[in-house]
Amino acid sequence: MTVKNIYEKSLPCMGNKVIRYNVCENSVGDTTNYGIEVTESSDNSNMKETIENISPNKDFVYDLITYLNENVVDATHFKDIVEDYILMSENV
Repeated sequence: MTVKNIYEKSLPCMGNKVIRYNVCENSVGDTTNYGIEVTESSDNSNMKETIENISPNKDFVYDLITYLNENVVDATHFKDIVEDYILMSENV
C-alpha cells in the first residue's frame, strides 16, 4: 500500500492539532483501489484511522478527501462521515 499526503490542516487553537488527509493506493494485479488515511496529532495525543479500498475511482476518493479537508473532519468522526458521503453519492 502506498500512502500520499494530500492536505494538511493546522489548528493552533486546539492544542496545536494537525490533521493530515492522505490517499492510500492498493494495487492487486491490474486493479488499483483507493482509500483514505486521516492522521491527527496534537500536544498530547496522536490518532490514525484508515479506510482502504473505498473505490477504484480515483476522482471520487480525491473529491471525498477534499470534502473532509474543507469540513475539517477529524479522526474521531472520519469513518462516519465517509460512510455518509458514500451513501449520499449512491443516491445521487
